[in-house]
Amino acid sequence: MSKTPLTRNITATFRAATDGDRAIGYGWYARARDLAVKLAHFELMESEGRDYAVADFEREVAKAAGVIAALSPRLAWRKNVEYAELAYMVYTDLQNSNSQIMPKRGEIAEAYFAGMIPTLNANARKAFRILDGESPEDVLGGPKVRAFYFTIVNPDDPRAVVVDRHAIDITFNEVLNNQARGLALGRKGAYDTVAALYRRAARIISAELGEVWTPAQVQATTWTYWRRERAAAYHGEA
Repeated sequence: MSKTPLTRNITATFRAATDGDRAIGYGWYARARDLAVKLAHFELMESEGRDYAVADFEREVAKAAGVIAALSPRLAWRKNVEYAELAYMVYTDLQNSNSQIMPKRGEIAEAYFAGMIPTLNANARKAFRILDGESPEDVLGGPKVRAFYFTIVNPDDPRAVVVDRHAIDITFNEVLNNQARGLALGRKGAYDTVAALYRRAARIISAELGEVWTPAQVQATTWTYWRRERAAAYHGEA
């Protein structure tokens, strides 16, 4: 995988993006964190009242980011938002339930919770485990999901880069099929290599513009442009 031409594909896509695309991309992960903050406030006010420490708040933001990330595979963002909010409501109902049939902990509660979230059962169960106190870093698997989590927790983190199907296609400047993407990412270290390309592109773009653009912001900007201008033409959808 030669880095220079692939990095040029990313920077060329960024340069083709409109001012509107750049505005969306620049703030995309910050807005995702806003959702995590909203869910954290909900959780803390439900369980502890309005007075809580900063450490408690940051812990709850990380928990909410974990729930969002756990539910994210195969979901459009609007559905991701909807199901994350639903997950908090369902879990709170479980916590407040006095029913002997529906205990607050255990397999029955987890199965009930997963049945209430209309997405992949395994992902819903991960969301439940995070809500129930397990560390997101212990629950979440796969480099893309983990990168999504870390980027929501800290949108300015230069290490985490979300490499989805569009990010891969952008590096090759071609709308690939799933088989080709699988081959591209199937080699050991390939995900990290693509993430490194976005970090390099971010350094180039930051130098050109005279302002800092994180790898996540570059990825989100190129993603916004690519979905509309290239991917939709092939698939009829973003």
